[in-house]
Amino acid sequence: MWVERLFQDLCGHVMAMTDLPAGAPAGFMDREIRSGEGWSERLGDVLATCRVFVP
Repeated sequence: MWVERLFQDLCGHVMAMTDLPAGAPAGFMDREIRSGEGWSERLGDVLATCRVFVP
């Protein structure tokens, strides 16, 4: 899917331009949270620690 490819490309560029250690998450893309589950908690945690947000 093109969205997943875009995400992987962006993560690759972030890793190349930062000093994040190998294996550290360079991004977050939800593929597991089901409807009605703890969206607010999970996404709130991720957004609270992000440095860049790409909607």
